[in-house]
Amino acid sequence: MRIAITSGYFDPMHRGHLELLELSRAQGDVLWVIVNTDAQAALKKGKAFIEQDTRLAVTAALRVVDRAVLSIDTDGSVCATLDWLIGEAKAQGHEAVFCKGGDRNAGNIPEMTVLNKHGAKLI
Repeated sequence: MRIAITSGYFDPMHRGHLELLELSRAQGDVLWVIVNTDAQAALKKGKAFIEQDTRLAVTAALRVVDRAVLSIDTDGSVCATLDWLIGEAKAQGHEAVFCKGGDRNAGNIPEMTVLNKHGAKLI
């Protein structure tokens, strides 16, 4: 089984986020989504518009999402959370891929170190 993983603030959730989730889901048999925390939102933009538990609940409720988790990272990345989830997928014998949209690529995301560690692909 192939597990597609993506992440975002989803603050607030909008059409572009829904497209990212749908495109990410098409890359795997299931979709796991990492939701960035309020603390991470504060680092990025001063504060969260919608609190993290609500963003997590809304994300988890979407039919395209099989699992949603709150980031465990304390910086602006999702490196630790991605490492945990890819490790969990591999332990269950599954392949994992990390899906990012927009202007994100292998040259500008800190998560590449985690992907390289696990031999996982960036899509």
